[in-house]
Amino acid sequence: MRAHRPESTCLTGDCPGGGVTDHAPIVPGTGPGRSCWQPQADERLGILAPAAKESGQEEETVTRTGNTVATSRALMDAAATVLGSVISGLLLVLLLGGGWPVQGAGVVVGLVVPTVAAISILRRTPPASTGADRVTLFRGVLTGACATVVVLSLADVLPPRSWPLFALALPALLLDAVDGWLARRSNNASPSGGRLDMETDAVFLMILSIPLVWSVGPWALGIGAMRYLFVAASWLRPALRQKLAFSQFRRVVAGIQGVVLVSAVMPVMPVSAAAVATWAALLLLGVSFGKDVVTLERARSEGS
Repeated sequence: MRAHRPESTCLTGDCPGGGVTDHAPIVPGTGPGRSCWQPQADERLGILAPAAKESGQEEETVTRTGNTVATSRALMDAAATVLGSVISGLLLVLLLGGGWPVQGAGVVVGLVVPTVAAISILRRTPPASTGADRVTLFRGVLTGACATVVVLSLADVLPPRSWPLFALALPALLLDAVDGWLARRSNNASPSGGRLDMETDAVFLMILSIPLVWSVGPWALGIGAMRYLFVAASWLRPALRQKLAFSQFRRVVAGIQGVVLVSAVMPVMPVSAAAVATWAALLLLGVSFGKDVVTLERARSEGS
């Protein structure tokens, strides 16, 4: 998204010193390597050289203006994300009840995910956000709201599987299919946007798996913790830090995890059915991560 000015441009095609340099003063007759603006060149160029300089200045001004607009938009999106999280957290604790310490903890915990997501937008160079990023940021707000509800459930204000949790988790899951599609449609797909989407997915699964430990079984936590265990293993095994090629199987399995966890927190789903579903989802996830580990280790051994 950036433009840059070339360090040297020869406007006549017969410059003895390689052209007019942006960083060198215009000194006629100083010889090669300094300037080609000699009296004869001035007569041939006429107004072309000043026009070229003005064009470069206009291009730089347009680029700087575009960066300023993008930064302002990113700041507004980041501020809206954090503010939206604060408002949603306060509304949830006021509506659902609980003591002040629990309510305060719920609001603070719910702020973590949206705040980290907003900071990731501002850390870009230059700070920028796209329509797809705004969808992901909204998913971050919903995920933070889910965390607030989970805090209330851990304090026995709500049951582990509750309608407020399901009502917040369902749109967060559905919107996961929107941000990627929007990024590709608008030609704004980027590594930073992909990382933001992936981290939001990971923490979403972790948050939903926590209350299921008490209602379904401790193995449910494995679904949320799997990716973080993989990252921790990569600190010990450099092979796991390599880039993975796209895998449709991996993508489908990741989608299944969200569907299973959101369904499992729905109160009307029998606990036995939720237990079987989470077991099956965890098994699939283990197979997916296992395949990736074997692929990465094999690639490293073949390359060494």
